[in-house]
Order: sequence, then structure tokens, then C-alpha cells
Amino acid sequence: MLLACLEYWLEVTFCSIIKVQVISKAGLAGIVTGELIRKTAMVTAKHNFTHDVKFEKQQEHVLITQGIYRLQLCGE
Repeated sequence: MLLACLEYWLEVTFCSIIKVQVISKAGLAGIVTGELIRKTAMVTAKHNFTHDVKFEKQQEHVLITQGIYRLQLCGE
């Protein structure tokens, strides 16, 4: 966090205000996009969305293939 604050201060101090505004807007757009994707995934998966990492398949596990999960971003 300290390094991020230092980086921000250096950018504001030594770079043009236009560059900082463009970077800030692009960063904000990235954050908003990521949160929208995450919230969509949570709503789509409902009770199947969890932060617990499972190492073995449980009987009650269900593969979600609709909504945002039908998009194949990696693999075949």
C-alpha cells in the first residue's frame, strides 16, 4: 500500500495532469468492469459461489454452464 501511494504521488508530482487523469479513468474502468463480472458470476452461481477452495469433488457440487459461465475464456 505504501508503494502504491508513493507511486501515485510521483505520478502526480512529475507527470502531466492529463496522463494522471487518463490512467485514473482507465484504472477505474478496470475496477468497475472486474466488479461487474464478479457480481454477475456470484448471482449466476448462487449458492455454488464460494471463497473456499475445494481439492476434491463433493457430491453436492454442480457445474454451472449458463450465464457468464457459458463463455469459455480458457481451454478448448
